[in-house]
Amino acid sequence: VHFHDLALMDYDGEVELGNAEGAQASIRQTWSNSRQGTSYGTGKFPCVSIDTFVRNRGLPRVDLIKLDLEGADGLALDGAQKTLETFRPQVAVSIYHDPTHFWDLPLRLMKSLPDYLFLVRHYSLARWETIFYALPRERVFPSRVAVPGCGSGITIPLSCSS
Repeated sequence: VHFHDLALMDYDGEVELGNAEGAQASIRQTWSNSRQGTSYGTGKFPCVSIDTFVRNRGLPRVDLIKLDLEGADGLALDGAQKTLETFRPQVAVSIYHDPTHFWDLPLRLMKSLPDYLFLVRHYSLARWETIFYALPRERVFPSRVAVPGCGSGITIPLSCSS
């Protein structure tokens, strides 16, 4: 596990994040502060898009993108388009930080990820902890399965068309 002190956004640079006393840093809190005239502490943090992060580190593969970014999940997905297209990773994204995310984020992913399967799981009694999953069809239904104990070269087709 490697830790990187970076925020994920749809651009590279800095992002200002708000923080109500005792709360997590949140882009929504920063937007809320400016709209409501409240003054919570804010700070600037380095940010990067997922596409830039993957490119700069020369990652040979990306299998999973899991996001719970306190309201910035859609922005991070906007900065991951090349990674999503190139690597076709599984995606798990929180959709409960803003009421519009319940339909906006799933619709965006469903339109931009061809041949994926989609599902929603809810892990709380309230609206919190609702996750939208996007799974590449080839990872859910591989066309061939290795036969245990027969080495790596033997596979059995899973469809009648082969």
